[in-house]
Amino acid sequence: MPGLLNYTTTVSSARTIAEMQAMLVRAGATAVTLHYDGFGHTTGITFQVGTKYGPQQFTLTVDTQAVSEILAGMRSRPYSVSERIKLVAAQAERTAWRVARSWLEAQLAMVEIGLASLDQVMLPYMHVGPQQTLYAAYQESQSVLQIEAR
Repeated sequence: MPGLLNYTTTVSSARTIAEMQAMLVRAGATAVTLHYDGFGHTTGITFQVGTKYGPQQFTLTVDTQAVSEILAGMRSRPYSVSERIKLVAAQAERTAWRVARSWLEAQLAMVEIGLASLDQVMLPYMHVGPQQTLYAAYQESQSVLQIEAR
């Protein structure tokens, strides 16, 4: 499956998340918080960064279910259904976080060389309300943010 980045990773999601936290701190994050589901799996990372407009919060999440669906469709060695579900879920979590890390690394490289500011590349993930990102607000009310072509 050449289209799915990092789909063969063996790096644990915990290690990848720790790497992401370190990257964010190096980029100037003053706070980092992890989000968990009811089963102890990390589902997102929120961080705060000082900007020229003051401190801003951003949240990155991963969708392991979407990755699971892709991986489940791939051919593999024969396993029982329950074994396959466990293997796919574990691989999906590792893959989803590794893809998020790769994306974050690319965004921070753009910031480092001056092509963009951190708040610019993270704009869709910026909090605009309690636990709501700009992109989520846009999805709820697209007409508010529509820009006319000139």
